[in-house]
Amino acid sequence: MPEAKCDFHVRENGSDGKLVTGVSLDTSLFYDITCKPSKGFCLRVSNCTVTGDEKGSVPYPIIDANGCTLEESLFGHVQYRTDFQAGIANPYPIRFRGASSAVIFYCQTTLEPKDGTKCEHFTCK
Repeated sequence: MPEAKCDFHVRENGSDGKLVTGVSLDTSLFYDITCKPSKGFCLRVSNCTVTGDEKGSVPYPIIDANGCTLEESLFGHVQYRTDFQAGIANPYPIRFRGASSAVIFYCQTTLEPKDGTKCEHFTCK
């Protein structure tokens, strides 16, 4: 299996929004994941967590193994725009208590074989 080579960006107000580096708590965010295409494969995004950047912070699960949100009020399900582009809506940014306001966002990104000519993804409820 090829390794997923991906770029990750945080955008304001959706997949076409401007790139952001810092936000206030009233800014709607979109986590944009774009990977280098590999013939015969599809991007899969799963097992996402958020963590504060302070020592001893424990990752908090937000997206499960199927790409479905575990926190519907804070994060959307993984949305696939193409075979190699995905994103996660975050209408209400989060912050952990502590001296730093930084949040570490982590997702597993893998390439899986296509099922025929189409990429199949789990349908979240």
